[in-house]
Amino acid sequence: MNSFPVSAATYLVPDSAERAAVSRARRFPVQAANYLAAHTEDWERPTLRAVVPKRILAVVREDQFDIYENRVAVRLVDHLVTYLGRRIFEVSRLLRVFEEAGDHSSLAAGGSHWRQRRIYQLWGDAIDAGEARRKAEQTLRKLKHLKCGRGTDGLSSLS
Repeated sequence: MNSFPVSAATYLVPDSAERAAVSRARRFPVQAANYLAAHTEDWERPTLRAVVPKRILAVVREDQFDIYENRVAVRLVDHLVTYLGRRIFEVSRLLRVFEEAGDHSSLAAGGSHWRQRRIYQLWGDAIDAGEARRKAEQTLRKLKHLKCGRGTDGLSSLS
């Protein structure tokens, strides 16, 4: 019995027996000796006590990629890519708002000094444009980096 756990998906993978070079064979079915005795063309050379095989019947595992775990992983990646696209759009829109606010600052300079002071105070209280813009640009860079698939570093610093 194996000393390590095996997932249920492993049991779903069909095994098949095929002729393979001895150097490539890892597992042998029960009927391997009978097959070798019946097929002399797979012998390297006979000796006094045994036969040295050239090819032998070996168990070959067929990889089955369409399993539940793989479908879940693909679905998760699809959702993450969609989320990253939406988040990139939102952060880009936020950066445009910062740029427009910076463009209208010259218009706020008109009028009385009470009006100017009140507008600047409201803007200062509402957002720290320099810090917020820097964070938005940094977040946008990280999101684009993640969407391009060049790595997962910086995931924890996005929140």
